[in-house]
Amino acid sequence: MAKSRGAGLDSGARAGRAVELAFGSGVPSLLSRPTLIHYGTVALPPGAVHDAEVTDSAIVAAAIRELWQTAKFTTKDVVLGVGNQRVVVRDLEVPWLPMTQLRASLPFQVQDMLPLSADEALLDYYPTGEFAGPSGRTLQGLLVAATRDTVRNNVIAAESAGLRPQVVDLNAFALLRAMARGEVAEQTAALVDVGAQVTNVVIAAHGVPRFARAIA
Repeated sequence: MAKSRGAGLDSGARAGRAVELAFGSGVPSLLSRPTLIHYGTVALPPGAVHDAEVTDSAIVAAAIRELWQTAKFTTKDVVLGVGNQRVVVRDLEVPWLPMTQLRASLPFQVQDMLPLSADEALLDYYPTGEFAGPSGRTLQGLLVAATRDTVRNNVIAAESAGLRPQVVDLNAFALLRAMARGEVAEQTAALVDVGAQVTNVVIAAHGVPRFARAIA
């Protein structure tokens, strides 16, 4: 059976970076052990990306097209990373619901805990555990809220380069999945990625994220 492939793209203040991975036959999962097929980086001019957010889609799209050609990527399906001060991560306990219903209910549950209007945000929920609360089955997890512009600008740049964004992922979660292996996955650990303008920090206990921040 053929292996499935996908790419990850990170647009930073000084460079765009991407990798192409091949997974085993079937649908990729968090337990898959991917093989690195291609890697590439391309310089970005000052100001094209600021604080991990694309500010000039045309320039970034041209750089991404160059990156795909020079690194000889074979897939256009891509996961985009985001993470800056306009992406908020907060602890949140909510009554248990199927995830589809839970995500649909988030705008009504989280308005008072966000520094922006829920109408201006894209919301997601990362469950980390559950318990029996006073009102019944309750989920523990992390609320992720990103301003729409932060996500939209990065998606536009990728689409303008001819790519097909499949997922927009929080950089801190991607860092965790990449690094929380072996002994690190059995410990409480802080993982830190220092960038030119933004540093991502995630603290995990036994591979489960408990805290995530993007710091200028």
